[in-house]
Amino acid sequence: MKLTTFILFMVISVNLSGQNANTDSLRNAIRSDARWAITHAEFSKGEKLLDSLILVEPRNPENFFSKAQSYYYQKNLDSLTICLEKALMIGNDSIRVYSEYYRYYSFQQENLEKCLLYINRMIDIQPKNSDLYMERMRVKTVLGDYDGSVKDLEISASLGNEIAKEGLIEIKEAEKRFKKMKLSPR
Repeated sequence: MKLTTFILFMVISVNLSGQNANTDSLRNAIRSDARWAITHAEFSKGEKLLDSLILVEPRNPENFFSKAQSYYYQKNLDSLTICLEKALMIGNDSIRVYSEYYRYYSFQQENLEKCLLYINRMIDIQPKNSDLYMERMRVKTVLGDYDGSVKDLEISASLGNEIAKEGLIEIKEAEKRFKKMKLSPR
């Protein structure tokens, strides 16, 4: 409680003095300290710092993304969802929100069906992003959707992704070798 009160007084006093550059620097420093605390498993300290920033600047999505990171590490989906939805309501880049959900379901929950849902949402927002198709190809491959994987590889290659182009060449060469092996007499 004392830490939060101190931070609020500091930010408010800098705001009142009209020094915007100092205010931004102070807020960024507090956010940085909160992120450090969170990455070092001092979740309550980091969350308190971010709560104080949210009181001062409730329309800054970075505060909610940072707080979501705490819940990500704690595997707390309900609180993570609340923070990401608030960032989305503020109007921040929805691709980042969906990317955070994708990351959570990929690494914390290992839920590939949910990963596919969020990668699809990202592709809907950025349909010309070849890297997103490559990522979806990886998910589809693990799920056993090989035809879908190849289609995503083809789309990525058509968007100029060199790795996808190389992958298509390797697939075609492997198909030729396989056909040759199957047709040759033993």
